[in-house]
Amino acid sequence: MKKSQICQRRSNAIGPTTVCDSEGTDGEYAYLLNVTSPDLNEPQVATLIIRPHQ
Repeated sequence: MKKSQICQRRSNAIGPTTVCDSEGTDGEYAYLLNVTSPDLNEPQVATLIIRPHQ
């Protein structure tokens, strides 16, 4: 899986922001990982989506 950017909230970010995302495949499944930061002092939210690879 390749990440789109450094997995850290940017210091100038305001409000909800994507911290990083990544996607990849193992030939059978496609994977999408997204990490979001709702706000500066809130816990980050990770979402993992797995689908059959077409």
